[in-house]
Amino acid sequence: MSRLFGGSKDAHKFAYELNIRSVDGLSLPNGVVFVAWKRGSKAGNHGETKAATVKDRRVEFNEALHFSSTLYKSKKGYEEKNIVFSLMEASTADKEKEKEKDKDKKKEKKGSALAKVVVDLAEYAAAKDETRKTFKLAAKKLKGTPT
Repeated sequence: MSRLFGGSKDAHKFAYELNIRSVDGLSLPNGVVFVAWKRGSKAGNHGETKAATVKDRRVEFNEALHFSSTLYKSKKGYEEKNIVFSLMEASTADKEKEKEKDKDKKKEKKGSALAKVVVDLAEYAAAKDETRKTFKLAAKKLKGTPT
């Protein structure tokens, strides 16, 4: 623990493992998508899954994300520390690369966000055992879809 600049907050470092399993009920019936995440401005605080193919409005990733994060505790508890997950539709070039199964080259993934969810890491700081939770993605309206 450390005190920062004489303040009343203690810094605590936590290790997290998040498993990105699947997404069901997509508004996109078919296509190629990936999950991008971000939790701050540092280069190591963002990333993305491999691109995966949507079939019948469902996609499976089954990827684990490991990282550590420093949370600050005050008298009221741990301060909020958010990580944002966005489900992204891959660009046309990425769709072609996925079809070719080109594993040697890193894909430059650009695309439109289909949905996102914000998770507060502070909510899981006190967990002593593995915690499993399913998150609902907030879908963004796609062009040409009925309201």
